[in-house]
Amino acid sequence: MTLQRYVDSFEQSVRSLLSVAGDLDPADWQRPTELPGWSVQDVVAHLAAVEHELLGETPAALPSYGAHVRGDFGQHMERGVAARRSMPPAAIVAELRDCLEQRLPVMRAMRADEPPTRVVADMHWDATELLRNRAFDAWMHEQDVRRAVGRPGNLDAPGALVTRDTLLAVLPVLFARRAHAQPGQSVRLESTGALAFTADAVVSDDGRGALSRVPLNEPTAYVRADWVTWVRLLGGRLPPGDAVVEIVGDRELAQRLVDRLSFTP
Repeated sequence: MTLQRYVDSFEQSVRSLLSVAGDLDPADWQRPTELPGWSVQDVVAHLAAVEHELLGETPAALPSYGAHVRGDFGQHMERGVAARRSMPPAAIVAELRDCLEQRLPVMRAMRADEPPTRVVADMHWDATELLRNRAFDAWMHEQDVRRAVGRPGNLDAPGALVTRDTLLAVLPVLFARRAHAQPGQSVRLESTGALAFTADAVVSDDGRGALSRVPLNEPTAYVRADWVTWVRLLGGRLPPGDAVVEIVGDRELAQRLVDRLSFTP
C-alpha cells in the first residue's frame, strides 16, 4: 500500500468519525468504550491529542494515573486525554477537525525514503510506519466509538483494509511464537461479514512462521470468525474467552492463537 493510500485511509476514517460525533447527544459522549478507563469523549480526545503532538505540542506529565494506565506508553497517551477531559465535546471535535486540516498537507508531502524521526512518546518511525499506524489507529478508534454508541458502519473502509493487512502481517509471528506452533503445523484464519478473506500461515522447519502463498489442503487448525470479532481481538478489545469463533482441527493450538492475538498496546 502506498503512502498516499495510508493518508487517504486516515482521512476517510477521521472524517467518518467526525460525522458520527456531530450527531451524538451529551449522554453518548460519556458512554464507556472497550478501552479501559476511556469514554467516547476520551477516544476522540486521544485522536486530537496525537495529531496535536505531531504538530509540535508536548503533553504535560500528570501527578498520578488511573489503574487502567499501564506502562510508559500508556502514561504518555493518557496525558493528552486527561488534558481534554474538562473541554466540551464540541471543542474537541473542532480541535480534531482543525488538526486534520493542518496535518493532511504535511502527511501528503512525506516520502518513503525519509529517515526515521521522533513522532510520539519518544518513538522514532519512518514515514511508512507513521502513516500506516495513523491509518490503523484512526480506523480502530472510529470503530471504538461506533460500537460504544451503537452506530456500526464503515467496516469495509480503506482503514479496514489497513487493519486487515496489519493482522495478516503479524499472524505468522503470533502463530509461531505466541501460540507455540511447531514446525510443519499450520492454521487457516477466515474472516466473514463486512470484510471477508482467508489466510493460511505455516511454520517452517526452522520454527519461523510465514503466510502461505497458496491455500493449504489440510491446515492443522482452522479458525473462523466475523470481521468485527477479529478486529476486537487484534486490538485487545474483546476477552478471548468471550469471542465467538469456529474451530476445526487442533482445538488447543487454535485456541492458543485466539488467546494471544492481541497486538496493540
